[in-house]
Amino acid sequence: MEHLTWRNIRRILWFWGPPVLLMGLLFVTSSVPKPEPPDKSTWLYFYGAMPYFRGPLGVIELVIKKGAHLTLYGLLGLLFVRALVAWGMDLRRAGYLAIVLAVCYALTDEAHQATVPGRSPSGIDIGLDFVGAASFILLARRRHERRRAAACDDREPALLEQSPSP
Repeated sequence: MEHLTWRNIRRILWFWGPPVLLMGLLFVTSSVPKPEPPDKSTWLYFYGAMPYFRGPLGVIELVIKKGAHLTLYGLLGLLFVRALVAWGMDLRRAGYLAIVLAVCYALTDEAHQATVPGRSPSGIDIGLDFVGAASFILLARRRHERRRAAACDDREPALLEQSPSP
């Protein structure tokens, strides 16, 4: 077992700090209660920095929030992969475990929202969080494989040129 040194502590913070910070940000944003509009005829109102839309423009709010679920949990999945690979896990297993970790956090986040006034847990949000994490990780893995294949293709002609001909 490794001793806990400043170098190890810095390494832990470097790789595990970003996902923990993002989970903190998600927790804080899901802690904001959704207030009732000050005036029922108002189609736009703010609570802090968060805009709320009513009526037909409610679709805008829906797209922003669901897009945020996809994007933020996709980023969380990538940060988990980064940390797991840094700790010696192969990329494929790290991808699967990162999806599981992101979904587990999504479950706890939705359970937390059940305690916030004006908010309620949503299975659809958990599904979007899964899709975000899985799709970001899949896209990153494909990009990694293409880069690796391209690097092998770049080296191959050089190897052929250096090999002696019979």
